[in-house]
Amino acid sequence: MYPRLHLDIFHFSTGTSKLRAFRQMLPSYSSQPFIPPHTKPANQVATVWCGGCSGRQIHPLCSSLNDILVFLMEAFNEGLAYRSINVLRFAISSTHPSIDGYSVGHHPYITRLLKGALNTRPPKPRYTHTWNVDIMVKYIVSLGKNSSLALTVISMKLVTLFALTCPERISAFSTLDLRRCSVHPEGASFRLSTPRKSGSADKPAEAFFARFDQDTKLCPVECFRHYL
Repeated sequence: MYPRLHLDIFHFSTGTSKLRAFRQMLPSYSSQPFIPPHTKPANQVATVWCGGCSGRQIHPLCSSLNDILVFLMEAFNEGLAYRSINVLRFAISSTHPSIDGYSVGHHPYITRLLKGALNTRPPKPRYTHTWNVDIMVKYIVSLGKNSSLALTVISMKLVTLFALTCPERISAFSTLDLRRCSVHPEGASFRLSTPRKSGSADKPAEAFFARFDQDTKLCPVECFRHYL
């Protein structure tokens, strides 16, 4: 259990009777199992929230501040990361009316609870392992000239150079199409067949690979020319 989080919730009301009633309700709420959405995307959060409300006979669209605080607290105590709790917070807020003049997601007691969750369990780094690019670069150079490589080898080399020289998602590489390719003196560009997750909708998504004249063995454009 996390005393600070409990303390924040217990003191959200200055009314003695309300505080006593909330403390009496807390064990009954805590006894209900919470199924944390560890790997569920944001569009499934509503299902988790509605399922929890159904078990406690709570209206999912106009719950009390007490119920929302307990739900988020249980999510934290079940091991949910801060990012996931934050998704729950704003998903609930988007369907609820304001409370005390605040939107649910920005209510002082909700933000205090989230701040306690962030301080107690800070987010973990996105990447826990890295690899040495120099090892891969030295291996690519050791393969020799592009003209001497078999099709299988130069294909894998090309994909590796593309991945190293262009900050695109892995999914973007699967959409590269020779029919949408243009080779320029400064590099090669591909018009992506699928839009990026970020960017303007009116501008076609494009992946650009710059020429590296310092070493033809490491130049993605030179490797692409031999691949073709």
